[in-house]
Amino acid sequence: MQSPIVTIMTNDLEASRNFYEKILDFKIDCEENFPGVTLLFMHKDHFTLELVARKEKLSLNAGNTFILTLITESFDDIKDKLSKNSIKDYKEITLPSGVQMLRFLDPSGVTISYVKENTLKQK
Repeated sequence: MQSPIVTIMTNDLEASRNFYEKILDFKIDCEENFPGVTLLFMHKDHFTLELVARKEKLSLNAGNTFILTLITESFDDIKDKLSKNSIKDYKEITLPSGVQMLRFLDPSGVTISYVKENTLKQK
């Protein structure tokens, strides 16, 4: 089975690259420059992320219908990275089922959600 690829459009490739690399620990695979567009491929574990930046700025409405959810053992490391990068606008949420989440936005307005693995019910 191949890893899933999520594509995110961004108007600020450098800010998005820094966010995913420094805060979410994605590693850069390659960057491809074409006339009018740059594609940046990154990975974390078995997950591939493609950042797409057009040279001509777009009116983006990202983040309204898309949430990138990752599973973690603890929020401590990610909260530390958010703090070190001056990102203070995050929310800790506990659902009625007991699932614990940490939510914040990337530079393009995409919602990032971390879920504590030990709060997910095993079936």
